Amino acid sequence: MFHAFNISANTQRNGIPQKGDRDMARLNKVTLLAAFVSLMGTSAFANSTALATTEKEVAIQKVFVPPSGYDDNDTIEMVLDGVIPNSCWRLARNEFSIDQANHWIFVKQYIYKLNSEACADEASLSDAQKLPVPFTTELKVGMLKSGQYTIRYWQGASAFGDRIFYVEHAPVETVDSLPYALVSSVNIADQINESSSVVTTLQGSLTSTCMELDNQVTQHVFDDVRVILPTVHILPGICLYVLQPFETDVNLGAMTQGRYMLHIRSLNGEALNRVFSVVKPTP
Repeated sequence: MFHAFNISANTQRNGIPQKGDRDMARLNKVTLLAAFVSLMGTSAFANSTALATTEKEVAIQKVFVPPSGYDDNDTIEMVLDGVIPNSCWRLARNEFSIDQANHWIFVKQYIYKLNSEACADEASLSDAQKLPVPFTTELKVGMLKSGQYTIRYWQGASAFGDRIFYVEHAPVETVDSLPYALVSSVNIADQINESSSVVTTLQGSLTSTCMELDNQVTQHVFDDVRVILPTVHILPGICLYVLQPFETDVNLGAMTQGRYMLHIRSLNGEALNRVFSVVKPTP
């Protein structure tokens, strides 16, 4: 509790404020302000303490990254894939450290527990609330020097997973070594049946009246990663900066049961990533 000070109305003598009175009034105002700030700070601290949560590292089932295709002027990004224990936990921060001498990248993902009465005793959760919750999140590492890199991540208990990828020296000084379209969205279901013809749809914009999407969209298949390169070519004539929307289907071909990532390159060194599952059709 703080005490209010009585600021006397008699702060003038002969209609003229006196220096001592002005100083006292100013001091009283500062004291009131400091007391108010102190009270608010105490309240905020109490609230933050009430909302404090438990944080811990969670196992990562798989890290997705294209094994090749990155240059040393690209922003390296990867996708972490796993499950959260139950609905009382939420995805928190992720972090990485780099051993520059040996080109190792150590990746961690954290989760935090909700500080609620329902989550105080996880054994009392309903069957639905006890079910694990899948997560997928991106981690941007930034630019790396050319060379081979190994990602190391914890998979639970005493198991660790490794993923190798390569960074090449950029053949040109521009961000993109190829002319890409500006891709804004990738449409593919989270779970699809095994098929001899899996199709995804790309949507985006062409940034010039002279720009045209290549008829054949190049793709590279790397085990569980599919890299799609929606390149464009420039038509002759006067070019105006006009955004022209486009939509195109890309046939990924046959895909068997498993967990996959689509990595779609876009204009200006950007990329979109989508993780999905292929399952066997139900009889």
